[in-house]
Amino acid sequence: MKIFFGDTEATYAGMGAKMFRRADFTQLIGNTVYIDVPDASENVFRSTHVSLPYGDTYLPKIRLKKLFEMLPEEYALFTIDDVKDMYVYDDIAVIDMTAGFVDKLKQLPAPDGNGDTDSIESLLIYSIVNTVTELDGINKVWFLENGERVLSGASLYLGNALLRSPGNIVAE
Repeated sequence: MKIFFGDTEATYAGMGAKMFRRADFTQLIGNTVYIDVPDASENVFRSTHVSLPYGDTYLPKIRLKKLFEMLPEEYALFTIDDVKDMYVYDDIAVIDMTAGFVDKLKQLPAPDGNGDTDSIESLLIYSIVNTVTELDGINKVWFLENGERVLSGASLYLGNALLRSPGNIVAE
């Protein structure tokens, strides 16, 4: 028997059972999550619906990977490889970025139009914060660089955990 999930075809080769259980297809069932992609030209976050496999839905690093894949051209310097480690402590997601992360923030170009480098940096940082805090139980994000506390980016203070910034989110 063949079953289709979107474009994915699955063949059920059960033990002769004439019923299906959710567990038989859990790896094929997806959940919709929100990824807040920065849009520097309008100084907003585009809250984009993305489908992830069921098992990946609650993994913060998978969501970050998806965010980094969706970043616009202005943020081409940044990839998921910039995330050295990530863990959750109480309600705080701690993201340890690789050495040189702050230097990359300082290299961000000023966006076209009226924006400045402060806003483009802020959009990147808060797109990470907003995407991770979509997860239940995570309310703040704290950035480290190579295991050390980061005091500031190019202009944004990163010495403490950051809260979600819902003010500039535009639904897609």
